[in-house]
Amino acid sequence: MSQYTPRIDAENLTKALLGILGGAIVKNLGARKEWTKIHALSRSKKDEYPPSVEHNHIDLTGFADDLAKELKGVEGDYLFFAAYLQDESEQKMCEINGGMLRSFLQALQKTGAADKLKRVILVTGAKQYMLQTGVTKLPMEES
Repeated sequence: MSQYTPRIDAENLTKALLGILGGAIVKNLGARKEWTKIHALSRSKKDEYPPSVEHNHIDLTGFADDLAKELKGVEGDYLFFAAYLQDESEQKMCEINGGMLRSFLQALQKTGAADKLKRVILVTGAKQYMLQTGVTKLPMEES
């Protein structure tokens, strides 16, 4: 398995939404000298991060216009989107989480930051396979 290593320089930035996965991404990238500036976005700052990390408070459940105001000056080459909200209803989870991603990307278009993105990485993990609902059939297979 090969690992992708982006070619980056002092001007590159990244954005990550903090939570368990987003926090781990930010800590890992912040520990690497080639990632010189990282914008970490979340509703609250729970951890301390390396000096290359700039934390910005944001609530992704808002409208794109409101998010765009909060995202002024936040731009980068890579976006790691790891935001996720749990709900009892699978349909409602799709609406909530799809809405957050849609509004965030629309906000980036409004600020002009979307034009500078080289790559968007949607981090889903086990929640995408509904592992949080209990025991699953093993081995798991894509269908």
